[in-house]
Amino acid sequence: MHVHKNHPSIKAIIAYALLKSANNVPFHATLQSLIGAAGLESQNHVGFIFSERLINMPVQVVPHMYRMLADEIKWAIDENEPYHFTHFLLISRTYRLSAEEEAEMQATAPQTKRQRNSAPISSSGGGVHSFHHEDDLIQKAASFTLDYGLTNVQPREKDSFGLDQGGRLMLIPAEKLPQLVAETAQVYAVPQ
Repeated sequence: MHVHKNHPSIKAIIAYALLKSANNVPFHATLQSLIGAAGLESQNHVGFIFSERLINMPVQVVPHMYRMLADEIKWAIDENEPYHFTHFLLISRTYRLSAEEEAEMQATAPQTKRQRNSAPISSSGGGVHSFHHEDDLIQKAASFTLDYGLTNVQPREKDSFGLDQGGRLMLIPAEKLPQLVAETAQVYAVPQ
């Protein structure tokens, strides 16, 4: 984001991330120090990871995508290209279910043997869920995560079909990328 800080698309992403994080003071302050006006002149470099899997693409491709990203960053550094990142910023999608929708989803979901033997899942109702499975692992690696509402969304009526969508900002320290790659490879391995 630092190398291309003057490109209109990067300026828009920076403005969007700063706007959406404004209500979370620690996260906003961190983003200001990394990608704000003064941050873009610092030695900290933030890479923006854009990852929007196609709907029918299986999650098992994710470990390979992140491994290839880590390899390409390493090769670029070896060739003295400006890829010495201190952090990675990801913007992802979420959805929110009402308490009734969440209860209905749990009631109709098939239970595996492990779920039957474990404690029942508690639901606070209206929980925020990730669109992509890998976001749960990314969120664990992130130093900051922020769920937010989308700016131009029409309110959904009680009986209407669809989901209440939102967004999620995640900031990952660069040193956690190899760990994230290894964890995605373990969790989302291709079934044998």
